[in-house]
Amino acid sequence: MIKQKLKNVKGITLTSLAITIIVLMILTSVVIYNIADNLKTQKLVQLQSDIKNLRDKVSNYYMETGSIPAKCEYTNTGHIDTISEVVDTGKFLVLDLSAIDNLTLNYGKDYENIKKLENFKSGQELASQDIQNNTDLYIINETSHNIFYVEGIQIDGETYYTDYTKENVDKESVELKYINGIKIPEGFNYISGTKDTGIIIQSNDATEQYQWTEQKEEITEIPNNITLENGSKNDFIKSVNNYKGYYKSTSGNQVVYLSTDNWSPQYDKEGIYKDKNEDTVSIPKGFYVSTTPGENTINEGLVAKDTNQNEWVWIEVPKNLMPGGLTFNSESDYTTLIKELKTYANPYTKGNENQDYDWKDEWYALDTDGTVVSASTEGLTDTQKQLKTGCGLTYDEYKENYHKMLRSIYNNGGFWIGRYEAGIEGSTGTDEGSLKKGRTSSSARIEDISTSTKAISQKDAIPYNFVTCSEAQTLANAMAPDDSKTSSLLFGIQWDLVCKFIEEKEVAKLGEEGEGQRASIVASINSDSKDWGNYKNVSLNNLSSNAKSFTSSWSNVSGDKTANNNILLSTGASEKTKRLNIYDFAGNEFDWTLEHALEDDSSPCSGRGGNFSNNSPDDPVSSRGCADTTNASFRSSFRPALY
Repeated sequence: MIKQKLKNVKGITLTSLAITIIVLMILTSVVIYNIADNLKTQKLVQLQSDIKNLRDKVSNYYMETGSIPAKCEYTNTGHIDTISEVVDTGKFLVLDLSAIDNLTLNYGKDYENIKKLENFKSGQELASQDIQNNTDLYIINETSHNIFYVEGIQIDGETYYTDYTKENVDKESVELKYINGIKIPEGFNYISGTKDTGIIIQSNDATEQYQWTEQKEEITEIPNNITLENGSKNDFIKSVNNYKGYYKSTSGNQVVYLSTDNWSPQYDKEGIYKDKNEDTVSIPKGFYVSTTPGENTINEGLVAKDTNQNEWVWIEVPKNLMPGGLTFNSESDYTTLIKELKTYANPYTKGNENQDYDWKDEWYALDTDGTVVSASTEGLTDTQKQLKTGCGLTYDEYKENYHKMLRSIYNNGGFWIGRYEAGIEGSTGTDEGSLKKGRTSSSARIEDISTSTKAISQKDAIPYNFVTCSEAQTLANAMAPDDSKTSSLLFGIQWDLVCKFIEEKEVAKLGEEGEGQRASIVASINSDSKDWGNYKNVSLNNLSSNAKSFTSSWSNVSGDKTANNNILLSTGASEKTKRLNIYDFAGNEFDWTLEHALEDDSSPCSGRGGNFSNNSPDDPVSSRGCADTTNASFRSSFRPALY
């Protein structure tokens, strides 16, 4: 029976089998071909993605720093057929990928080999033997800023080195904004020359040419051999001192000077900024970083502005001084950190040596019976903890802000402060409406802070005075551009750290002579700040063109501020009052802080830095003063911190 069934089963013929195999082979070859083709296409797409990513990053870097992130010359470029003899006329340099943040690439792995070479950092030309096995590299032409992948991607006999082909070579010249780190002004084109020989520029709509004139030493007056046709003396002097030079007409005495209002593209998310010294800082979302020389490095006082046009300066606190392993899960971690910060900030934590009071960063308020209660008060009730009639914060709000500030310093290596003393929104102009924003008596004091005019950190604003300490805290708290950061008055330790920051950076600026000058720098902060503050007995020249002053009313400045006059000035009125891009930290207005003056219950509120009616050396930068909770003086304002 079984045999019979087997006989009835029909087999597959050899012909059918052969046809089936042939069909399968054809299908397989098509699939393999398509897979290989897709893989090649994918590699090209990845290359194009890399080039676009690099181009965007390099462009932003160039706008921020005035240079491209590349120093080391690369010479093995003869095989790259998409190089243009028209625009790629400069040297080819290895892109320094470590200088570009938030960068993810598909290719360029040989960069890791190149950067290990001893002469990479110095920018010296790499010998051929150093690079012969390193072709998985991205290079950039210093003139055109065109980017190429040395190894290339091969598809069907064609090799692609960038995101265009040899039949469609990029011959469009990039509009250079900098030559040897010197900025080309808006409305002008680069003609010829270098920083050493003298860069020549020409207006887009005129034939007049201007040559770069280097000015290494800082100036306080306009040189005799030039004619300033437009702009203010103060703006010209600021520009020359920042850029270390100006453009002078090749046929006359007219000058073109560079604007000091230059900013990077806006940060669309929180990101890391790396300056030319390779120092880094976290930039908040929505911020812009200054691209003006003298304002774009941490050592000189990095300047940034937010979406409300308020300007801030980064105060670096060295991370290497902070104890490791802190998690801030217990109060002891905060105590450990503050102890280290106070040690570092000496000799500013005690205030002026002639002052008798002690000060402490702790919450305090005026109780309903007129007595002062604080975080140190025994038996503090929940009702008392809700009081804001002192420093402007409840007990829990103060503690939360204090802890957040310390964590931010620990994690980020610093904090931001207002570049200027707080000003009144709408008061930066010179028109009658702006002048009327100025508050001239205690009757102008804020009654309902929630509906009042906003505070700003901007140049040429009338200072926001006639505010109590608690009102100043409310105004400062509203200055954060969004919920990702907190703004407040400075805590006492923050003021001390600003003093220490100024000391350390001023010493470093002097190089080998710095240590020998440290004592005098400390004295200018701790004993006598007449050289950089608006005090009664100090004269100030070359005030801003939009500066305002108050004697009996607010008015536009005419001329200079002479000594022995009680004159309050608008914010940033004089370049003389600037240290590390922070204006009016000495004199002008007495600034409220969140520190508690401990020894006198009738005057628990603390302020720092002196004011325009003091004679120097009274109330230097680090000095502390105290006042009652209702004090709202013409001499008192504030400066915000952001963390």
